Amino acid sequence: MIPIHKDLKKIPESLKVDGASILHDPAKTTHTRRNELIASGDYPPSGQQSALYDSRYKYQDVKDALRSLYHGKCAYCETYDPSPHVEHYRPKRGGYYWLAYSWDNLIVSCSQCNTKKGNKFPIMGQKASFHGTAEELAQINTLSEEYDRTENPLLLMPERMPDEIFNIWEFRQDGSIVLNNDRIRISCDVCDLDREELCKMRKKIWDDLVKCITDCVAMAKGDMNYLKQLLVIPLNAFKRRAEDETNQYLAFRRYVLKSGWIQEKVIELTQNAPNE
Repeated sequence: MIPIHKDLKKIPESLKVDGASILHDPAKTTHTRRNELIASGDYPPSGQQSALYDSRYKYQDVKDALRSLYHGKCAYCETYDPSPHVEHYRPKRGGYYWLAYSWDNLIVSCSQCNTKKGNKFPIMGQKASFHGTAEELAQINTLSEEYDRTENPLLLMPERMPDEIFNIWEFRQDGSIVLNNDRIRISCDVCDLDREELCKMRKKIWDDLVKCITDCVAMAKGDMNYLKQLLVIPLNAFKRRAEDETNQYLAFRRYVLKSGWIQEKVIELTQNAPNE
């Protein structure tokens, strides 16, 4: 999981609540459904009735904006998904029905993270409530930051992930996550971010880099200056991939660069290399 910046001023047309927008479709229909949910005080269970409401947060402009923002990757595990789910950070059936169409509550996730998360949303503070005031309704797409302050959510959110959390996010060379913080631990548990296939994919990134380093050490044959020259290309390529937001598992790639693993591996391999 990496921090993502969502421009809350660029709300998809279908989600807008300003007076001009709700006079015309698609915002008009979405707003009608929103008001129906607020009036009922709940989100309908899965079924034919639910489909009527589900279609509004899956409107094409919403899906396009989210896919562009997240580059087609799951917000939680960073895996590409050709058909990502439009996911509610605060679950629509977990007591946050009024946020079903709120721009700052919508992200994308893969089917596995979405299924694992379900309606779970652990918090430390007081649960947010909706009073239905005109001011709240006017700000319906940007209420989450205020809710974060009162609820203190334990589930990490890429769009509002504190810098201190990002800076202490750690991994092991087998691709597993170091659970060194309560919010990291709980987020990993809620979305199963340490599941076997994810660890394998992250591990492969490291293993592929190790192979490149190993090949360079073998070619250098003990010539350290030559080794430095050989390492420039693969290491620069790895750094570029870690900076490219379209790539998967950037949190892991970026941790590899700052962890000291590369330097340790070079030292290990050169010390163990046979003398020529």
